[in-house]
Amino acid sequence: MCPLEIEILLHYYYCQGDYQDGDFSAPAVRDTIERFRDVHNLLEPTQSMDVYHDPHYQITERGRVFVEALCNMPLPVKQWVMP
Repeated sequence: MCPLEIEILLHYYYCQGDYQDGDFSAPAVRDTIERFRDVHNLLEPTQSMDVYHDPHYQITERGRVFVEALCNMPLPVKQWVMP
């Protein structure tokens, strides 16, 4: 997973609005959001009627669990071994 993908998931986990305030014109952002929505089930469209002010997407329960697993991952530890 690339840093952009992690950033998008973290945004939807912690924030109420859309990523980049709903400006999905960057191809990498648009493709990532569509893939998270259609393939991985990490984002879902909101049920809002006011598409001009309310967010278009929200994180799914699967997305929440994934972000929590990322945040709980332990830091690597360097081990010294004798050959």
